[in-house]
Amino acid sequence: MASLELKGVVKRYGETTVIHGVDLAVEDGEFVVFVGPSGCGKSTLLRMISGLDQVSEGDLLLGRRRVNDVSAAERGLAMVFQSYALYPHMTVYQNMAFGLENIGTPRAEIDAKVQAAAKLLRLEKLLDRRPRQLSGGQRQRVAIGRAIVREPTVFLFDEPLSNLDAELRVQMRTELTALHQRLKTTMIYVTHDQVEAMTMADKIVVLNGGRVEQIGAPLDLYNAPRNRFVAAFIGSPRMNFLSARVVDAGAGGVRVALKGAGSPALIPVRGRSDLAGSEVTLGIRPEHVELRKAGVGELGLAAKIELLEQLGATSYLYCVLPDGARLTVQVAGQIGQRPGDAVEVVLPSSLAHLFDRDEAELALERIGAAPAA
Repeated sequence: MASLELKGVVKRYGETTVIHGVDLAVEDGEFVVFVGPSGCGKSTLLRMISGLDQVSEGDLLLGRRRVNDVSAAERGLAMVFQSYALYPHMTVYQNMAFGLENIGTPRAEIDAKVQAAAKLLRLEKLLDRRPRQLSGGQRQRVAIGRAIVREPTVFLFDEPLSNLDAELRVQMRTELTALHQRLKTTMIYVTHDQVEAMTMADKIVVLNGGRVEQIGAPLDLYNAPRNRFVAAFIGSPRMNFLSARVVDAGAGGVRVALKGAGSPALIPVRGRSDLAGSEVTLGIRPEHVELRKAGVGELGLAAKIELLEQLGATSYLYCVLPDGARLTVQVAGQIGQRPGDAVEVVLPSSLAHLFDRDEAELALERIGAAPAA
């Protein structure tokens, strides 16, 4: 096992910079997930860590050793790709043993390691099969087993579940999390799926345009997003965003008014007196919106249901407000409303977020909360 540190890491392809000075510390035994939209640089960052791509600038430290010029084969890492990359003419056993055979590992040691990995991944009865005789989930377990037998200091996963169906993805997420708990090895996992990031990670790194937007534990990012990008990316369904106007701001919070709301409400975030009269963005998660009439001092809005999804245990209402803005409401259980119905909603001020448009959509810090990492 090993810790990993990136110091001002930059990647350029000719005149184009795709990774812009990334700083990151991964602790020994930590499960870290890189998440972000397609093209944000997460796979490029993983390839630099693995040694498949060179670092253009900055330092890459593995166990406090600078490895910028160390080859991929000598870094002691193992990478699992989106494609299983199994040899079709080899059995499961042969696929898992191949890498060890190439470096001259004694046959008895190879057998012991393959058998141990097969037991760990529940592949014992499949060792004589070839990849074409396996399901997608079984093939992915073989690819992971091939990495395990090498006993790497760090596991690298590049969207390993992307080719699986929805049900199998959920199962494999659980299996990978349990595997990490058993092996206690450092793992770095790349995905564009924020649900995978939230359910698997000890620490999430949110990337956008080759830059780190925020680093933190899943619930820290969910509860205290640093900016609107993180707020929108983390959470499903995504956070609602509404235009608001600041009435006044002080030590107790920021009082905002929404178009169509009955009265302004105080949002408990740290504001500045110069915000008064300015436009801001109010964010509220769908599960925090309440389907009821507003009381005094609450942000209440009239809405019309455009689309309704009832999933049994949860219902999603996709609403339009009088000014044309959209609002998603998530409620527990089943409801009697139908598309076209008028409803009243309340946006609890204690759960709302404010984003300052004059500071590149940076979130205003919630009163009583620690600053986001």
